[in-house]
Amino acid sequence: MITHPSAFRAGTVFSKIANALLVATWNIEDVGARNRAHARAQLDSLMITFRVKVEGLKKNLAAGIPMVIARGLNEGGDKVRTQVQRALKTQTGVSKYSSITSRIDTLRAYASRNAGSIGANHGSGFSSSGSMSYHIIAKGKGIPIAEFPVRLTKKGIAAKTWGVDHLFKRSFGVPGQGVAGFRARLTGKRFPIRKLYGPSLPKELTTGAAREAFLASLAFVPVAVLKRLGRHLG
Repeated sequence: MITHPSAFRAGTVFSKIANALLVATWNIEDVGARNRAHARAQLDSLMITFRVKVEGLKKNLAAGIPMVIARGLNEGGDKVRTQVQRALKTQTGVSKYSSITSRIDTLRAYASRNAGSIGANHGSGFSSSGSMSYHIIAKGKGIPIAEFPVRLTKKGIAAKTWGVDHLFKRSFGVPGQGVAGFRARLTGKRFPIRKLYGPSLPKELTTGAAREAFLASLAFVPVAVLKRLGRHLG
């Protein structure tokens, strides 16, 4: 099972818009660290959940609020995801940014068509049958060593992973195959042999610089949501 320090964060913003008091609350959670299904599927994810409570707002202004919140959450979440992906490139040491983006999926927030009732089920809060969560998901096993700065030396295969030079024990290059032919023996015998891999994004997502970038950029989310709410209600 994949385990790491869980990243739980929460915050609240109070704002006056259209004579209504908006109380925006968000929660941050490392889903994969507590989800065995994610571990079995070699996934890990960070989730941003957003909820807004509205006080003093007329019901005729409530229509569309869930959709507005979802769009704001996605706008802010996309900015957070970009910062996390950039941090992951540096943290892992891959040569190309695409090695990160191709292994990151996103589950976006959404509101159903009939969402948007104020006070129907939660007092003065809004209710929605959509999802007010934005997930950043890392997938896959270790990244193939060919996607890192790597070379064949007299002592074996040397690669720069996690920003540090690493020499693989009992490694060699298959003649005529270039980087694709880099292998290592499991023992001192000729066989068996294995392919070479670097860091795994599901393990890297909630640690180090990636985790710091995620937490440092969370301010994008409430700013984006409240900006869109202001436009909608203004």
